[in-house]
Amino acid sequence: MLMLFYNGAIHWLSHVGNASGTIIVFDASQRIFWEIPVPEEAARKCNGGNLRELGGCLAFYYEKDNAEPGTGTSVTIWVMREYNVHSSWTSYEIPTGYFEPFWLSENGDFIGFDNFPGMATYNVNGELLHRFDGSLHRYSYVPCAVYTESLLSLPNDGSEEKQGS
Repeated sequence: MLMLFYNGAIHWLSHVGNASGTIIVFDASQRIFWEIPVPEEAARKCNGGNLRELGGCLAFYYEKDNAEPGTGTSVTIWVMREYNVHSSWTSYEIPTGYFEPFWLSENGDFIGFDNFPGMATYNVNGELLHRFDGSLHRYSYVPCAVYTESLLSLPNDGSEEKQGS
């Protein structure tokens, strides 16, 4: 289960059967749980998925079997342009069997690992802009995460102090 710390809260994608229905959120500062529903289309078609912060926005992506015979699979990326505003979910389709986005540039290009093995850049229309195959195959593929340092400390209920006294 992949968790994402974003906007001061821990997020994870819940799976119901073979679909993802909601993003569970734990707000550490207020110590409350709540949910962000994924778009209905994504809940029906998504089998698994992963969360990311892309371009400063909450996002999730998943591999999808295409309905048309012979078209294989693609990767669908949903980006929530305004946090916790359901109508701001925007969908993008990357026409490759595997793509793990890790960056959304200011001009709207997705950068990530693809299945060749290498790295690729796609625009928001799903067009391949650049591929770097380099010598990535010599190294084992290691998942990565982009993070922002923080001095935020999680709340403490004092239980550790009580045990020591």
